[in-house]
Amino acid sequence: MPGLQMADVRRLAIALPEPDEQAAISQEVDDLFSLQDRIRELRSELAHKQGLIWPERAKTGARIHKSDAESARKKTLPSRKSAS
Repeated sequence: MPGLQMADVRRLAIALPEPDEQAAISQEVDDLFSLQDRIRELRSELAHKQGLIWPERAKTGARIHKSDAESARKKTLPSRKSAS
């Protein structure tokens, strides 16, 4: 950024949560990533089961529900690997 000197940046006060609060935040983030992983597993299992019920749709890749098409349009969430 023009006009911003490193000396100015070094003087900025940065508020950090206490270590116990940092640990709680970290745990909550880990829990959310675990939940995301579980949702992915369940979606995969659902797609497999739908393929067993409607094999013709599985071959063509056709979507079963409108909600699937809506979720595909949404931006994907970061994975545990990309967040580290």
